Amino acid sequence: DISKRKQAEQALRESEEKYRTVVELANDGIMISRDTVILFANRQLADMIGVSIDDLAGARFTDFMSPERVQELVEKYKTPLDGGQPVPDIFETALRHRNGSEVAVEISAAIINYQGQRSGLTFVRNISERKRAQAEQQLLQQQLLQSQKMEAIGALAGGMAHDFNNALAVILGTAEIAIRKTSPDDVNYTRFHKIIKASERARHLTMKLLTFARKDKLNVQAVSLNALAEDCIDILKQTVSKKIILKTRLAPERCIVSADPNQLHQALFNICLNACEAMPYGGELVISTSQEYFSDLEFPSPDRFDPGEYCRVSVTDNGPGISQDMLEKIFDPFFTTKKSGTGLGLAITLGIIRSHGGHLTARNLEQGGTEFLIFLPYAPGEIDTQHLESVFKEHHGGGERIMIIDDDKDFTDLALEALEMAGFRPFVVPTGQAAVEMFQKYHDQVDLVILDMMMPELDGREMFLACREIRPDIKIILCSGYSRDRSITELLDMGVNGFLQKPFTVNDLCEKIDDVLRQ
Repeated sequence: DISKRKQAEQALRESEEKYRTVVELANDGIMISRDTVILFANRQLADMIGVSIDDLAGARFTDFMSPERVQELVEKYKTPLDGGQPVPDIFETALRHRNGSEVAVEISAAIINYQGQRSGLTFVRNISERKRAQAEQQLLQQQLLQSQKMEAIGALAGGMAHDFNNALAVILGTAEIAIRKTSPDDVNYTRFHKIIKASERARHLTMKLLTFARKDKLNVQAVSLNALAEDCIDILKQTVSKKIILKTRLAPERCIVSADPNQLHQALFNICLNACEAMPYGGELVISTSQEYFSDLEFPSPDRFDPGEYCRVSVTDNGPGISQDMLEKIFDPFFTTKKSGTGLGLAITLGIIRSHGGHLTARNLEQGGTEFLIFLPYAPGEIDTQHLESVFKEHHGGGERIMIIDDDKDFTDLALEALEMAGFRPFVVPTGQAAVEMFQKYHDQVDLVILDMMMPELDGREMFLACREIRPDIKIILCSGYSRDRSITELLDMGVNGFLQKPFTVNDLCEKIDDVLRQ
């Protein structure tokens, strides 16, 4: 009997050792409790909430939960158990870590007999990583939907701007023709001039819509950062709270860089808008420019920095500043602190600056607030300073024959009158195959062809190829209500002699014709 008892005790010790080993090596937290008082807990549970096993012994499990979580636990487990109702196999909740953070957990429990009394055996699994991955996946899905929505809005904006530009081309051109035929003393002269100025403002508006609709750096030219800063301030005055004071401190130099002005405007405006949003109760935003030689950058940059003449733009605010961990992430795609933000604004801004060979950073100021710094290579060049008065410049054509192919009758009527006034001999032909046949018949009498990009039957590309096949040396100007995109750039590379974006002035059209005829 003694031998059997010893064998039984040995078996019991081995069984206890085996189960103790299983419990201690388990990845999940395990505990036995009675009336929420912890009777036993393994190290995994202690580590999960940042305490020692001794801290757990005798403590109430609910001490490691927020009051809201305790109430959830009561509703899910205690109330059903007291009423003899089934309880869920798995329950998601959160425990409170010693450092104050919450640890997402998955709980499963069963009733057992422990030390001769009814107790609860609970398995606690840390699902923080899983919840984080689910949240990131959900966020990515939302951001993808937002990106697709923005792309659709961009396409819509581009289409609207195209149609609006076609209408503006007729309004602007008709007003120009009318003012040329009107004496400055006539009361209508001032009225026509107002129409021209309003059309110019509307043209700038549609350019902004087209900038929103396109993505590539396509129109590189000499740009004054001083003028860009002033333009941004003008738009912000109509956009942000009147409680925010907007200022510029511009260099005496014009700070000229080689850039796509629309994209650079977008980048600077994004930064300014973010700064203004950081000051909901008012504040001060200042855009400063300078131009000087830099042998090194003022901040680390992943891109190569070549010493030389740079134009520097600083955007400062006196808002609350940005925490250090956020400063390291603000240019990451999809990172945002706004409930309705996409997290793409500053990422796009950084991409624009880098694509122009520039450098961008953000830093907190000692006196409070934040500063965004942009460095762009100085690129001396002539800036287009054409003013409205230039529409009155006289052009004297030499009777050159100009074929106009466009499906917009209002525009072709306008172009006929304007070009006849300028001394050319324009004529309009139907679009599509009829235009090809007309060019085939009269190609040796045509000096230049003006083509619209968007036409029924045969578009601008197809018409260009057809005309060049008939006469390889024919000079062609392409027009479009859309901005210069990749398809237009490809046609220019293929030999189109010039491009005009509608709406353009009569002077623009005549100058472009003069330039192309001289090529």
